[in-house]
Parts: sequence; structure tokens; C-alpha cells
Amino acid sequence: MNDLIHPTPPPTRRDWLLEQLHVFEGCAQGLRSPGVRALFAFTHSAHASWLPRQLDPVLHRLAQALGRPPIPPADQGWKAWVALAHGLLQSAGVALPEPPLWQPLRAKVDAPAAASRPQVSYVALTLPTLAPGQTAALLRWLCEVLAEFQHDASLVALGATRQMQWESLQKSLAAQAPTGTNNPHFIKAAYRLGLTWLRLTPSHFQYGWGRRGRWLKSSQTDATAALGMQIARDKVQANLLLRAAGIPVPRHVEVNSLEAALKAADQIGYPVVVKPADLDGGVGARADLQQPQAVSLAYEAARQHSRRILVEQHIAGHEYRLTVLQCRLLWAHQRVPAAVLGDGVSSIEALVQQENARRATALAQDPLAQAPIRLDADALAYLAEHGMDAGAVPAAGQSVRLQRVPAATLGGSGQAYTHSIHPDNTSLAERAVRLLRLDVAGVDLLMPDITRSWREVGGAVTEVNAIPQISNLTAPLIHDTVLCRLIDGDGRVPLLVVLGDAPTPVWVGTLTAQLDAAGLCAGVSTPEGLAIGGQWLQGPRKLAFNDLRALQLDPAVGAIVLCTNGQEFVQTGLPMDAFDVLVMAAPPGPSTSPVQVQAVQQLLRYCTRQVFVLGQGSGGPPPAALKSASQLPWTALGDQPDVLVATLVEAMLQAEATHAMALQPIDPQRQGVNP
Repeated sequence: MNDLIHPTPPPTRRDWLLEQLHVFEGCAQGLRSPGVRALFAFTHSAHASWLPRQLDPVLHRLAQALGRPPIPPADQGWKAWVALAHGLLQSAGVALPEPPLWQPLRAKVDAPAAASRPQVSYVALTLPTLAPGQTAALLRWLCEVLAEFQHDASLVALGATRQMQWESLQKSLAAQAPTGTNNPHFIKAAYRLGLTWLRLTPSHFQYGWGRRGRWLKSSQTDATAALGMQIARDKVQANLLLRAAGIPVPRHVEVNSLEAALKAADQIGYPVVVKPADLDGGVGARADLQQPQAVSLAYEAARQHSRRILVEQHIAGHEYRLTVLQCRLLWAHQRVPAAVLGDGVSSIEALVQQENARRATALAQDPLAQAPIRLDADALAYLAEHGMDAGAVPAAGQSVRLQRVPAATLGGSGQAYTHSIHPDNTSLAERAVRLLRLDVAGVDLLMPDITRSWREVGGAVTEVNAIPQISNLTAPLIHDTVLCRLIDGDGRVPLLVVLGDAPTPVWVGTLTAQLDAAGLCAGVSTPEGLAIGGQWLQGPRKLAFNDLRALQLDPAVGAIVLCTNGQEFVQTGLPMDAFDVLVMAAPPGPSTSPVQVQAVQQLLRYCTRQVFVLGQGSGGPPPAALKSASQLPWTALGDQPDVLVATLVEAMLQAEATHAMALQPIDPQRQGVNP
């Protein structure tokens, strides 16, 4: 347990109280991400387990009122509270892969004070989140509503005012969630790999720092050719280009009226496909249309999404998605349409409900789990074409297909084929992507059997998606592999922190000059200002946090030196999730202020390689207050500038050698699964 220096009076009106909320945009408490720290106070009479067990049924009622699945019986006390709060963040899409932290604390109180009032205990809860400000508002609101539910045992639903507040909170959280499905998957992959990341905009992320940093927006990288992406998004232009290059593509006609669509279908010959000409992901597309009535319905449906409509030749066979990265095949899988398996008793609608209930439980824990099956108008029309409706009862063991066009977003699944794809089909996809100058692409290939050559059994490239949604249904760690291929080394550049008060030591200038000479363009932030490669950029400094962000974002930076007293980071958190070398001007002593001690403790926790201490007595053991903050040995350095700089340059070069070693993902050839 840690100590609280200044305890507050015990809670009134109830035996617990949210006493403090602290939002940090950087890394703190050992987390690698932004977050919120909430401090709860409890009277000692509440319960020795810190959270009164009598709140468990209250939490269960509140979870039900918020539309959450029941809290598992094993989760009691703090586990139940954390499960509820963290689950709401997961549903909103702003939770991060790190688990929440909670820590019991105690207050230092002199004996007379302790005897005169009830003892107060404390618990600190830290939630990692992409939306710290909105998460703080959520926690504050949850505590208010929890108190109301505790006071009134008859409450099982939110009142009108609370419901409006809840809807507003959900919207504010959802606005901070990463767009699409690729961004959340890449963030999870970064955590698994130990790769550092920064959020640039709601939809743009940087993985790595400085010269090793790469930008991603969904699966679009900073190396994607804008012209190629424009052509790929226009299916008419892409079809013309690929056809001219000898890639097999289906015949199609762009139409602007229903009459033209019906005429084009007659010219091409049934069955046909109707889809928007300028949208990806199967949006508005309907395939295997056998008759004019189906074309009419498909045309009207496509017009809901775009004014540009294609009528296209239907290619017989299965639909395969080939994900290509840097003109090399990364993964291949068959898109399997959503289906249900009959039991001889239940209707199709009931079977879908049963399957969706199972998926809903998984989605409550992971918003990226398999999507529910939709019995939409197209699915019902498809069933009707095969003589069934939602009320039909399939025979036991009968599989009923529910999608005309397989789509994971509508409940479909997949079957991996990377291991058995024919080399001709691999070459076909890679060449199509190479022609369009794309960095990451998804090639849709229709053919009877991907294990045989398209030259033998036929087939066609129907689309090349420039920003593909990379499915992990058959390759759970595929996003790890993408990042490892994109990132140079481990994504980091050497980072040295000089901890001390202004003015900046003269030897820092010599150090950065030698780093430049060694080929590591040094970015340096001091109280006097910011510079990169010896070029002065701005000053004096306002916030060290912002300066370090500027250096992390700049692709010219090959090493970073930060001079700071570290005290601002106690409030903001650190702008990095790890750094290599810490240099302290002098070890903290008896006269060091509590804030300074906290700053040193925080920096020690995130230093990964070496700690150097300058000044008299620096060779001794670290003070007791700092022993638990770091397991690294402390090395004493003398006052000779030449020796000091040479030692630190060598430490930074060793760090650079480590960072140059590539990340190692699990081989995608060995991770395939078939749900």
C-alpha cells in the first residue's frame, strides 16, 4: 500500500465517495497509454474488501439498466465495479488493450486525529482509454447513478433525465472511437508487439517515432500512391486499366437508369451483378441476379448508396480475398456467406436469433468479435429466390445460406487458403496491386477453386480495394504481421532524458552534435527551446510534453534528448511509453520535495536501459523511496565533460542497435484458423 499524505474527512450520506478524478494524456501508473485515475474514499465500516459487498446487487441492477450483459457471479466488489466501467468503454470502442489497475491506499493520520474520527480507506482505479476526458465524465456520472440505485432498491431502469444523459455520454465516447475496424486491430497489435503509437487525428495513427514512424489511416499507409488509390476507388477506371494490362476482369456497363440497367443485363447475359461504381466493401452490391425483377430491386438498393451504378457479368465460383502488402501476398481466404444449420425444429429466424445471441455475448467483451447476422431485405429476397422465408424450418443438419454476397460485416465468416493457393493466383493478385501502385490492397478474386490456376479453371479479379478491411477471422494476428513489415526495426529511436533544473548543462550541446556526427539526427528539447539536427526551431519552451511530441512526429529525427525537471509529467503523464537512458544531475536527497520524488519515480519506472547519476555521492545506492521504481543499476559519472559525453553517446548507439532489430510477429502461415 502507498500512503496518502493529506486524508480528507470521511464520506457523508453514504459510506463511499468519488473523491478525485485525474486525467492524464500521457503514460502514467506503469501504463503505456492515456487514462483516467479515480480516487475513491470509504469509511472503514464499509467493508474490509474496500468496496462494500452490499453494492454487488446494486451494480448488477445498474448494469441491466445500461443494457450490459449480467456481471459474472465471480466478479464481486471491485471486480464488479471495474467490469462495469471497463465494459462500457469497450462497447464505446475507446477501451485500450491494457487491463485496468486498482490499488488500495491508506492515509497517514496522527494518533489524536485517528481517534477522533472514523478511519477512511482509499482505492485508486486507473482506466486506460482513448478518450480520457469523456471517460472521466462517464465515471463521475456512473457514481452519481450508482448512489441513486443504492439509495432506492426499487430502481431497475434509468429515469428520463438519466437516460438522456446516458445517450449523450455514449455519443461523446463514440465520437472518440477509432473509425473502421482496422484501426482498433492495429492498436491491439501494437500492444502485443510492444510497438509505440500516437494518435494524430480521430482516424490517423502513427506507429513508431521519428525516422521510424509510419502513418496509417485504417489500412492506408503513408506510402500509398494517391493516384493509384483514386483509380482503384473508381471501378470503371480500374477495370479498364487492369484489362489493358492483361488481368482477367468481368465485363460491365455503367448505367444511370433502371431501363439502362435492364438493357445492360440482357446484353451481358444473366446472371449479373449490380453494385455502386465508386464504393468498396460490398456496400450496395447484389450478385447472382437471375431475372429482371431481381435487377430492379438491386438497382434501387444500389442507388441508396451511389449515383454511379454498374451492371456486371457474374463470375461463377467462390469469392476469395487476397490481401497483398508491398506487392507480396500476405494472406488469402475464402469469404464464406452467413449461414445457419437446421435442427429440424427451429425456424430460420429463430436459428439466426440463437446464433446472434451467442455472438452478442462475445461482442460485449470485444467489439471486434464476429458481427451478428442480418436478415435484411436482400437476405429475405435471396431466401425467396430459393423457395424459403424467415419462417421456414430447415431439416436437421441442413445448412441454409443467408447472403447473396459474402460479407463479414453482415455476419459472414471465412476459410483460410494461404497455405494451398496456386502460385498463378498469387502472381495474379500481386501483379494487379503492383499495376495500381498500392502499398496495402485487398484483391477480390472470383473462381471455382483457388488451389488450381485461374488459367485452367477460369476466374476474374472483380475489385482491388485500396483501403481494405483486413479480416482477422482466419488469421487472428494478421495485423501484427502488417505492422512488422511496415515498421523499420522496433519503431523507436534512442531517447535520453536529462533530469535537472535549468540552465541546461553545456555538455548537452556537445552530446547532440556528436549524435548528429554519428548519423543520428538529434532532436533536443531544453527549457531554452527546441532544435533538430543543430537547427533552432523555437523557444523558450512552454511544455516539455508538447516538445517531445514534436520530435516524435518529425521523420528527420533519429535520436531524442530531453532536458527537464520532470515535474509537469506528474500531472500530464509521460509523452513516451519507454525511454532508454536517464541522467540525473544529482540523486534525490532528504530535502527533495514530494513532487520531485514523484517525478523521479515516474521516470525511473519507464527507463529501460541505463540510469546515470552526476554529482557527489552519486555512486551510492538509490534512496529507499526509489528502490521499487526501477530494477536498473545506477551508474556514477564524474564531472569531466569529455568522458561524460563519450559514455552517453555510446549508450545511445547501443540503444540504436537494439531499436534497429526488427519486430518478430508470429508467422502468418502458422496462425491460420477456420472458425
